[in-house]
Amino acid sequence: MSFVGRTRDLAAARRELGTSRLLVVSGAPDSDRSAFLDAVAREVADEVGLPVYRFRVADAGERSGEAGRTPGEAADTVVEACRGVLAVDPCVVVVDGVPAGTADGSLLAELISAFAGSQSFLLVGSTDAREDAAALSSDRCADGWALLARAAVHCDRGDPRAAGPLLRRAVEAHQVAGDRRGEAWAVFLYGRMCRLRGRPEDARRLLQAARETFRAVGEAPGEAWATVELARLATRSGSPDPDALAEARRLHERAGDRRGAAWAHLWWTVARADEPGFPWQEEFASVQGRFHEVSDRLGTAWTLHHHALTLARTDRTDERRREADRLFEGALALFEEADCPHGRAWTMLEYALRSPAHRFLNGEWAAEIRHVFHGIGDEAGEAWVDLAEAGPSPGGEPPYELACWTRSGGPTPANR
Repeated sequence: MSFVGRTRDLAAARRELGTSRLLVVSGAPDSDRSAFLDAVAREVADEVGLPVYRFRVADAGERSGEAGRTPGEAADTVVEACRGVLAVDPCVVVVDGVPAGTADGSLLAELISAFAGSQSFLLVGSTDAREDAAALSSDRCADGWALLARAAVHCDRGDPRAAGPLLRRAVEAHQVAGDRRGEAWAVFLYGRMCRLRGRPEDARRLLQAARETFRAVGEAPGEAWATVELARLATRSGSPDPDALAEARRLHERAGDRRGAAWAHLWWTVARADEPGFPWQEEFASVQGRFHEVSDRLGTAWTLHHHALTLARTDRTDERRREADRLFEGALALFEEADCPHGRAWTMLEYALRSPAHRFLNGEWAAEIRHVFHGIGDEAGEAWVDLAEAGPSPGGEPPYELACWTRSGGPTPANR
């Protein structure tokens, strides 16, 4: 996105950041551009509770004390500073004063690469609208990383239809650039997309290929994420592998990826929740605390979702049912805030199946859930709504398997 002249559309800027976590503001006078960047950064930081860090490329050159320091060398200093910030915690980073001479895609590529896999927000201010627009719309490495960031957001929201075209372009961009690391992340996201579409064998093949490439290029966070996704596939197929999830958690922790460690902890807890004597209530509370520390609303929402499912499945007293209802409602609120239709639809369906007050779906609510599933291409979700509308099973409890989807490796409600 490029804001030219005196554009002051904060709402549009926030929407762009919500989609790709990347915003480029260019072409305005320095004071106007900087003021706009600061305003957007403050609003986003206040909303998600993250710190703001500001860098100027020109300032980096002046502080170096080296006569004749090039814009590119100053840009390298900024990129290294950003990598240092991002290694600690998610944040909002503003990089301003990017001169026209470095707006050839290389600085954007380096910055976006530094932010790959993080939960930070990147705002870039440039003095040249025309050249920055060309950099973002080209098929060079900068575009590949920007496309990956957008595709990752769609996968997090459970929307594979929107992620597919972005990933195809990202793979081509990274192949042209000879960027194996970027290509591995694209293949990894393709694997996630196949899992969301109910194609487990394709997902397994792609995730294994991505993990091998991550190992070859020394990308520890990528290896950990691929291990988590492969273990989730095993759990879905009825053969949970908590040891693999524990190893993925250790990999994330060694890489300093607190968010990744939290997700591995969540799926490890889900994989073990039905083991006799396993303290799942304490583990879900611990996972929720981890996600709160890194300001991950989606992680918190899925933790509440699975905590509610486990509670409803293992303890059917009135008190526990009310507690499960409260957890479902908390998850729904967070999925709404995070604009995650996948999580919202599955939580609404699970809530309807397991809450006494919503045991039988009324037509209006069922239609809404089906509409959301249809919009994101989740055929398993649509099939479950059809089953729920047909009425309760003979035993009086909602079924836990849908044969046509279980045979194909697709998701069941308790295990997306």
